[in-house]
Formats: sequence, structure tokens, C-alpha cells
Amino acid sequence: MWFSRRKRVRATFDITPLVDCVLLLLIFFMLTSSFVFQPGIKVDLPKATTIESSIRKELVILITRDGSLFFRDKKVPLKAFETQLKKEVTANKEAFLIISADKEVLHGRVVEVMDAAKVAGIERIAIAALPKKSVNGAQ
Repeated sequence: MWFSRRKRVRATFDITPLVDCVLLLLIFFMLTSSFVFQPGIKVDLPKATTIESSIRKELVILITRDGSLFFRDKKVPLKAFETQLKKEVTANKEAFLIISADKEVLHGRVVEVMDAAKVAGIERIAIAALPKKSVNGAQ
């Protein structure tokens, strides 16, 4: 008597659902993370031991070594900057200013920018800095 041999079904592991889940997680994290855009103008920031981060709408003003002001990647005079800030404040009351000044900029120029921001109605001002490395090399 001949018995028919059963064909064995090979078990396979389909990774398609795994790839789908990983891609969904990647898209989720990309959409929920907040990116702080730093314009392409090179500024040498000073070091600081404490750094604060914020999730509100930030406005960034760059002050280069020679004292030039850049707002939204455009060189602007101080009065035009103040006018633009007033428009930003009327559009968003929660907006705050980040001053990203080169460490060689004179203190007076930074104070002029801060005064213009206060006149425009900005209530919160932060000064950008890089973290200072400690003695043992940790940040």
C-alpha cells in the first residue's frame, strides 16, 4: 500500500508588517518633533553653563561680528527690524526673540536690539549660546 507523502509547508516570517510599523513610527516622530532652524549665516556663539529650550514661536535675530543685523535671512537696519517685530507681535502674542550674537559683538549693539524688541512689544528675550564643556569633557 502506497501512502502519499505529505508536503511540508515551510514557515516563513513576513517582515512587511514590521517595516510598515517602523515607517509609521518614523513618520510620527518626524511630525511631532520640533526643529529649531538656524539660518545659514555664520555666527560664533559664546559658551554658557546653562541652556534653556522653549517650544513657543521663536524669532531669531543674528548679529554678526561687524554689528550687522539679519532677520529672516535678510540684512535689516535696526528701525526696519523693530517694525517687523511689531507685525510679528500683533500676529502672535506668544512670540519671543532669540538674539544670536557673535561673541565679538559690542555689548551696546546687543542692548540696542533688546531695546528695539521691548519697544516692539516682545516680552521674552533669550540670548543664544553654546554649552560650555566642563573640565572632565562632559557637557
